[in-house]
Amino acid sequence: MNFRRRSDAPRRQHDGSQAAHGGLSPARAGRMAPITIEAGGKNVAVLVLIGILVLVVGGCVCVVWASRGGPRWVRGVALTVLTVGEVLRKSSAGSKRSSSGGQDGSDDS
Repeated sequence: MNFRRRSDAPRRQHDGSQAAHGGLSPARAGRMAPITIEAGGKNVAVLVLIGILVLVVGGCVCVVWASRGGPRWVRGVALTVLTVGEVLRKSSAGSKRSSSGGQDGSDDS
């Protein structure tokens, strides 16, 4: 992410009152300017990958917690994670079988 200070932000005159600076002292108000995030293609992709990683780690935590008798919502999340994992495993096995012609000698059942 590229963080930058907005140079086009209007500057307020320092009149000594805190009301003119949103309740901040004039010394602090001069240092604080809005920060914007420029979303480039790489930054968005990194954010999406981080989001997926957080979901995967959170799902694994829920599976472990549910195995130790967690609350109902944790068991629901764990069931969803395990179901999605099983669906992905079967779809992956199906694509391997079709690409190799079923001649790899492995038995998935």
